[in-house]
Amino acid sequence: MEYVFRHIDETFDIDNCSNYILSIQCSLDGFSFCIFDKIINKYIVLSGYDFNAASSFQLKNIIDDIITSEPILNNAFERVKICYFTPKLTLTVSSLVGENQLENITSLNFEEERDIEIVSNKVSESVVSLSLIPVLIKDLFSTIFENSRFYTSLMPVLTHDSSLNQLGYRLHATLYKHWIQLVIRNENELRFANVFYVRNHNDCLYYILNVLKKNHLDSKTPIVLTGFFEKNTPVYSELKKYFETVLFGRFVNKYAFSYTFFKEPEHQYISLIELAQCE
Repeated sequence: MEYVFRHIDETFDIDNCSNYILSIQCSLDGFSFCIFDKIINKYIVLSGYDFNAASSFQLKNIIDDIITSEPILNNAFERVKICYFTPKLTLTVSSLVGENQLENITSLNFEEERDIEIVSNKVSESVVSLSLIPVLIKDLFSTIFENSRFYTSLMPVLTHDSSLNQLGYRLHATLYKHWIQLVIRNENELRFANVFYVRNHNDCLYYILNVLKKNHLDSKTPIVLTGFFEKNTPVYSELKKYFETVLFGRFVNKYAFSYTFFKEPEHQYISLIELAQCE
């Protein structure tokens, strides 16, 4: 399996991985990772692979091959944070969180599947984010990285949003190839989060506009685009006709980034970058 991009800063020291934070993001159509050096407050490695796995079993084999063949990943890290992207994302109230309750909640929201585990993350005192991960994928990561922790795809978006210090309502649209995740926040309060299947730019526009309309938000609502949106996407140009503020996500200036990273569009890897800062 060959990487699509691989950027390594000259400060990276393979013998110092025990002091680094490793972030991994994967799905049936890709695998990427980055490394954050908390001592110098800098992101120093960014790498990614594209593929199309037909099943979680095939994905497991691909990930195993990538990790085996990538010398950087054959080390022990201080912390390892992993996000398996799935459209099966939902929210629940904290008072319902418990092993039996979580299974009941996910069974109500998604079609029943075998060999699936639940990933849960605290969004606030009253809200928890839930998603699903195949057992064999979770077990693979947990075996290779003993100190791994798992996150839903919502958590990096919320971390990025918090770093922007924005007031009022705003919408974050993250494109994952054939899926778009839409998140609305007002101050620090999460108001909406969902994932939709999209085939083209028109589908993206439809869901963005429909979600904004149903949440009674107007043209003054800022929209932040991240993920696999192209810089010349019609989604951006069409939204700019009706909304005052439409932006591509940028790396936050509270951290340093290797100059090598800027060979790639910043907005595409915001979620992977912010995963390192998730609590």
